[in-house]
Amino acid sequence: MGEVMVLVGNGLNFFIENYIKQRAHEQEIMEKWKSCSRREGKWDDKKLLANIETLRKSMSEYSNLFDILKLECCAQAEGEAMLSRLEEFLNRLGEKNKEIIQEIENQVKEKIQTLFRENGFKDKHLGFLKYDNAKVKFAFAEDKENYFSEKLKRIVAKHVAEADYDVFTTNYDYIPNSIFRERWNVDNVEGVEVHHMHGHFENDKHGNKRHGELICCAPDSKKEKIEKDIRSKRIFKKFKSNLNHAKIIVLFGSSLASDPHILKELNEKSGCNFIIIDIDSEKYIQNNFTDAKAEKKFAFLERNDVYFIETDKSAVHKISVGAEAGKIEIGREDGKIETPEKLLSSLDKTLENIKAKVG
Repeated sequence: MGEVMVLVGNGLNFFIENYIKQRAHEQEIMEKWKSCSRREGKWDDKKLLANIETLRKSMSEYSNLFDILKLECCAQAEGEAMLSRLEEFLNRLGEKNKEIIQEIENQVKEKIQTLFRENGFKDKHLGFLKYDNAKVKFAFAEDKENYFSEKLKRIVAKHVAEADYDVFTTNYDYIPNSIFRERWNVDNVEGVEVHHMHGHFENDKHGNKRHGELICCAPDSKKEKIEKDIRSKRIFKKFKSNLNHAKIIVLFGSSLASDPHILKELNEKSGCNFIIIDIDSEKYIQNNFTDAKAEKKFAFLERNDVYFIETDKSAVHKISVGAEAGKIEIGREDGKIETPEKLLSSLDKTLENIKAKVG
C-alpha cells in the first residue's frame, strides 16, 4: 500500500480509441508492434494495418458498451441511469417485480460478456496481436524492454517515497491489467496490483468469478450488490483502505456519475492531491461541481489540490473550484495529450510539481 492509488474508468477506453483511430499514429503503432514481436519479419504493414482496423472497431464497442441501454425517447437516462428509471417504475408496481429487474440486469450482463468474448480477450495472452488487450499493451509500449506499466512505475518511484500502488477499475475486461501491470513475458510489475471493483466478464477455470460478480445495475443499487458478493466486498474494503492511506489519487476517465458508492468515499478526502485525466476540465467542473445537485457534487474538488491533464489539449493545469476558482498551467506538451508517451510525460510533470510543493 503506497502513497499513490489509481482509479480507472471507461474513459481509458475512449483514450485508447482516440489514439488508435488517428491516422497520424498508424506508423508509430506499427513500429511499436514490430519492436515488441519476437519475429519482426513476420509482420508486414498490410497485416498490421488490418490489426489496427480490427482494434478500432473493438475499442469503439468497448467505449460505447452501454449503448444497449439507450432509447431515443429517453436521452436524459442512458446507460445505468436507464436501469434506475426501470427499477423505479417497476418498484412502484409492486415488490414482486424485483424478479423482472434482476432478469433485465442478467440480460445486460450476458450481452456485455458476449461482446468481450466474441471480440477476443485472453488472460496471459498466448499469441502476439491475437487478442485485443495484447494489441493495446504493445501499442502502449516503446519496445519489448519498455512497457507503459514499467515506465509509469519508474515515474512514480522518481517522485514518491512509497512507490508501490494499486489500480482499481470499474471496467470489466483485461485492458487495465495489460496496461498497468504487465511487462515483457507477461511478468507482473512488482508493487502494482489491478482490482476489478465491479467484477470481470470472464470466469476462472473453476467457473467462479475470480474478480467478483459482474455488477451492472442501477447506480444506487451497486453498494448493496457489492455487500452481497464476498469478492466484490473484499475489493471494495481494500479500495477504502488504500484510499484512506493515499496522498495522491489519479482518476483516469472515471466519470463517477454511475458510481455514488465510490464518489461518497472520494468526497471524504481532504488535504490530498487529485490528478484527473479527462477530456475537458471546464466541462468536468461545470457538470460535477458548479451545476451538480448536492448529492452528486464532487466535493473532493474543493477540499484537495487538483491537477487536470486534459487529453484534448496540450497543457496540464492546477485548478481550484468554489470561492477561489482558478487555473494555473504547470506544464505543456507538444500537441494534444493523446498518446501514451505524452500522457506519461504529463504525469511526470504533475508528480514533479506535487513533489516540489510538498518538499
